[in-house]
Amino acid sequence: MAHQETWHMEYLTSLEEAWDQAEHELWAELLALEQKPLQVMWTQNNILGWAMEAMDDDCQTLDTVLGLAVSCMPTTALPPALVM
Repeated sequence: MAHQETWHMEYLTSLEEAWDQAEHELWAELLALEQKPLQVMWTQNNILGWAMEAMDDDCQTLDTVLGLAVSCMPTTALPPALVM
């Protein structure tokens, strides 16, 4: 009976360790996924900054760059008038 109890406790411990490892991996994936939109927004911000600098030089380039930046934005970030 004691051997069976010991085996059961070891089994439960191994399950808890596996669960903790899986949870840790899940949180790492979620963190990586949260970083992607931030990186995209930083890139868009850099593009928009460059576009504003180029505004005086070439309006067609500015229109193209701003159009691309808006088209890359998630629909939740756009004003309702542009979503439709």
